[in-house]
Amino acid sequence: MEIAYYHIDTFTDRLFSGNPAVVCVLVDWLSDDLLQHIATEMNQPQTAFVVPRDAGYHIRWFTPTREVDVCGHSTLAAGYVVLNFLEPKREGVVFQSACGPLTLTKKQSEYILDLPGYEYHQCETTPAIEQALQLTRQMKVVEIFCSRSYLVVMENERQLRSIEPDYRQMASLDLSNLIVTAPGDHNIDFVSRYFAPSKGVNEDNVTASAFCLLVPYWSEKLGKSKLHGKQISKRPGEVQCELKGERVLLHAKLVLVASGKLQLI
Repeated sequence: MEIAYYHIDTFTDRLFSGNPAVVCVLVDWLSDDLLQHIATEMNQPQTAFVVPRDAGYHIRWFTPTREVDVCGHSTLAAGYVVLNFLEPKREGVVFQSACGPLTLTKKQSEYILDLPGYEYHQCETTPAIEQALQLTRQMKVVEIFCSRSYLVVMENERQLRSIEPDYRQMASLDLSNLIVTAPGDHNIDFVSRYFAPSKGVNEDNVTASAFCLLVPYWSEKLGKSKLHGKQISKRPGEVQCELKGERVLLHAKLVLVASGKLQLI
């Protein structure tokens, strides 16, 4: 059996930057165990598997250690593959997923991903979160919110950059998704970092799903619907984003790094 795969860098127009993802194109679904083995072998933050169905595609996502219920950047990568290699005459594609339909459209050299915005509510900070982030006395938590992820708001970008988490402790707690954010500098509305050690990714590069929470929060905070965000990981990426009703639109550029065939003997 041969499986076509594509290695894509997302949220960037330069090779070896942004957030990498692998997209594997299947004729039909393989066993969950085999999908996980492939994702482990690819050893990227996310591997997306797509199967053509009903004039669209079904999609699933795996980290090197487990399946996840949503991954935005590898959905962008899957859309890039569909609209450039599988069906280049199309201008958009709908992926059916565990979290509902996800729509991606192409506008010139830009790709626009439509994601659901997440509701959130304020909650109390806990010593466990502060200890997992290894916050010092000089680091100030302004607010903390609960949603599908914890959202920790820091005082400024400098404090956010200086965080060096204890990933082992974070993985042992109920902190599977932890977003830390702060106001941005230099014409950036907000900056963020994303940690998910229990999912096999200590710190992600540019996490599209995190913007499902970041965009509603910062849109309300700053009083505007169009925002410029930046995830300040080791491979940083900037995201032009928009809150449109209850939906979050992410604008991105992508680069093909490599493609080939996976041989399953």
